[in-house]
Amino acid sequence: MCHSPPQADRTPREPRKWDALVRVRLNLFTATTKATGWRSNKHGKKTRIYDKPRTPYQRVSGSGILTEAKAAELADLMAITNPADLTRGITTIQTQLIALAAAKTRALEASSTRAQIAEARTTLSRAS
Repeated sequence: MCHSPPQADRTPREPRKWDALVRVRLNLFTATTKATGWRSNKHGKKTRIYDKPRTPYQRVSGSGILTEAKAAELADLMAITNPADLTRGITTIQTQLIALAAAKTRALEASSTRAQIAEARTTLSRAS
């Protein structure tokens, strides 16, 4: 098995950092609803019943399955985390990754060839 050496223009740490920030924001601050059952409306059609919106942090802390140490750790994380700082960090990393990809995209666009207009106007069929 052959492994290629890491390339200088790649930034493997940025996606990992971005991924960690996105997960923290999702788990601490993004509320979702969960389907809890079914009911029938006045016409007899089945519709879903949903609970109140809660974040994954609220759901796991309210479930009672966490140890006291883990619950304290999550509570500390929640207390020190600023959602605006998370969003700014995510946006900064996304901007850096887009800038890195832009140079490669421009190089690909410059090297690719496109069909000429005269070529596109000729009619070819599979039968001919």
